[in-house]
Amino acid sequence: MATARSTVNGMHVEMTFGEGQDPTKIIIEAEEGLQNQHLRAVAWGEVIADLRRQARRDAVDADLQRAVEPLIKSFQDQSATRKRAIVSGLYVLAVQAGSGHPLIDVSERLGVSIDSVKTYIRDARKRGYLTRTPPGVIGGEITREAVALLVAG
Repeated sequence: MATARSTVNGMHVEMTFGEGQDPTKIIIEAEEGLQNQHLRAVAWGEVIADLRRQARRDAVDADLQRAVEPLIKSFQDQSATRKRAIVSGLYVLAVQAGSGHPLIDVSERLGVSIDSVKTYIRDARKRGYLTRTPPGVIGGEITREAVALLVAG
């Protein structure tokens, strides 16, 4: 179960998602009271889709944090495939933490060169462990396949 929040047309919307695609709980609060025209003006399908994506991302991020932390010390002993997943996870966490230099952060955290981190990131994107971004753009999202590699032990 995951919960996501957003503000839409001055209303605070919170949705809880179970195992299915549809929300199991919706809470709507308005500072100035709920008015029909405000509720009707919202494209609820888009709001639900956005909050569903946010809830999934949050769930993946929590899994990612739990999975990657214990693997940092044993990074050098991991397979190349698992190293790509570890680097991808640390990279995504650094970007989400607002790092202006996630490659440097990952490099320092793992004790490897920045060039090695760049290679792992490039290979991870090619293999589908990290989503692609335009060249030179920081970011991307770790995929469920990469998280599964991290959790596999």
